[in-house]
Amino acid sequence: MMERGRRQHSPVAALFLDLDNFKDINDTLGHRVGDELLAGVGARLAGSLREGDTVGRLGGDEFVVLTEGASLAAGAEVVADRILDVLATPFEIDGCDVPLAVTASIGFAEGDRPTSEELLQDADIALYQAKAAGKQCPMSFSPSMQEAVDDHRRLAVDLQSALEAEQFFLVYQPTVDLSTGAFTGVEALLRWRHPVRGVVGPEEFIPALESTGLIVPIGAWVLQEACRQGSIWHRQGYRFTVSVNVSARQLERGRIIDDVHSALSDSGFDPGMLILELTETALTGLTELAGTRLPQK
Repeated sequence: MMERGRRQHSPVAALFLDLDNFKDINDTLGHRVGDELLAGVGARLAGSLREGDTVGRLGGDEFVVLTEGASLAAGAEVVADRILDVLATPFEIDGCDVPLAVTASIGFAEGDRPTSEELLQDADIALYQAKAAGKQCPMSFSPSMQEAVDDHRRLAVDLQSALEAEQFFLVYQPTVDLSTGAFTGVEALLRWRHPVRGVVGPEEFIPALESTGLIVPIGAWVLQEACRQGSIWHRQGYRFTVSVNVSARQLERGRIIDDVHSALSDSGFDPGMLILELTETALTGLTELAGTRLPQK
């Protein structure tokens, strides 16, 4: 395709498509339903393309579309919108009581590249950004996205050594009873003292901890440190609760009970004074582990 584009001076593009929340379908309805849905998606994608364009499944729930020439007369974004349109009608799957609604994220890259691998890599980077932006979202690659990916990789490398270098620390935010104004406890919040950048805010490094899986060992450290500090305060006569945030990744690994037990036994902190706070994302993970629907509190 790229060689034809160079010879004929015609446009080329690669589009990466990823189904949103496909794992939930496999987990709740079974892999047979998931496989039938993938086949249905593939058939619709093939039917939405012009002759000469190519669609394939890379693995899992990720597809790639290669398109060129007249198909790109109005740009790759129009192709992406057309794909989203053909997926908009719910899928009828045998064994499902109701049709399955599907949304997708699409990243695309247009234009010549030195190698085909670079075109696909740029489309993949755009897909990553599209998923971060929300469901049903097409996103075009731009050079600034590559810079963001490089920054993320450097951040991940720095985070690998931050725990061993004791660069993390906790701050404690007071909690109060809004009806009385009374002080009730503290919430432990993670901070990172970078040797070059200084104190880095959690909005910059927490997503990287989640994506790399480092949130699991660092989350265990947070529990240990918060319980240790809580125990010190209690011995000094200050008895109040200590809240610790728990991530979805910690729940997925199934180690949270062991981590909590270890933190409490090592510190001697009163278990009744430890509060685990779950974000909506973490609550979703807990629901999947428990195999039941929990109230959204």
